[in-house]
Amino acid sequence: MKILVTGAAGLTGAKAVKYFRQQGAEVLGLCFPSTPEPDSSMQVLDVRDKQAVTAVFEEFKPEAVIHAGGLTDLEYCEENTEEAWSVNAIGTGYVGSAAHQCSAKIVFFSTDHVFDGKEGPYDEDSPAKPLSQYGKSNLAAERIVAGITRSHLIVRTSGIYGWTPGSLNFVMQLVKTNQAGEPQNIPDDQYCNPTLADNLVEATAELLQKNLTGTYHVAGADYLSMYGFAMQIAGIFGLDEEKLTPVSTESMGHKARRPLKAGLKTGKAGNCLSVKMLGVSEGLEHVKRQQTASQGSA
Repeated sequence: MKILVTGAAGLTGAKAVKYFRQQGAEVLGLCFPSTPEPDSSMQVLDVRDKQAVTAVFEEFKPEAVIHAGGLTDLEYCEENTEEAWSVNAIGTGYVGSAAHQCSAKIVFFSTDHVFDGKEGPYDEDSPAKPLSQYGKSNLAAERIVAGITRSHLIVRTSGIYGWTPGSLNFVMQLVKTNQAGEPQNIPDDQYCNPTLADNLVEATAELLQKNLTGTYHVAGADYLSMYGFAMQIAGIFGLDEEKLTPVSTESMGHKARRPLKAGLKTGKAGNCLSVKMLGVSEGLEHVKRQQTASQGSA
């Protein structure tokens, strides 16, 4: 099977490239032009360039597309609205159109930030009411993809984390900062389902293999606050808990509004999957093993 993966330099995209290659697929990984020192196996593509997107698809002729490329920094998206929409919404539309022209199924990773966080966790039928430009541009992308082709799979997820060198996800940031001896303020009123990226990709692959379409919520088994998550990270990685201070989201002064009680109900996907979605403890132990293995081979 020929699979094209966007965002191949990011956490989820990198895990997807590795997983599908291990399964024997022919995989083309694409990364954004701003990617620092991209892997030699990747091809650079700006998803905002419609002609370039079309050319890559026509040459590779994928059977499936894993669209994991986009702007995910909430503050950056809030301050750079036009860029956020051009990449996350319009660029996704170009990818979706190119996939449709190749008769390829498209998998689009979305987020629980399409909800307002007042009544979470949410199921697939809950009304979307995003608060931030990041959430709004992702919701627009969902609707664009669904409008282009019936052969789509929209996978909403929550709090993605994992081990990839240089990754900026919450777990790796917390470990790095704490080990440097720096204090950190962690919101205790923001809730999510922390999701191991490896687990997310494996579950998504099963949904793809079963040729399912539509929207599915795929996220970790545990629902807890970011501070609660941080304390579990501290326990498993042996961090200094005294340097972790619980605070309100409002006190952090972010420009982009965060959904407080976000998170996802995953019963629909759970009824279809044999893959077990991991809780925080299991997921973090997995990350710790990967980190240890990486350091041992360095």
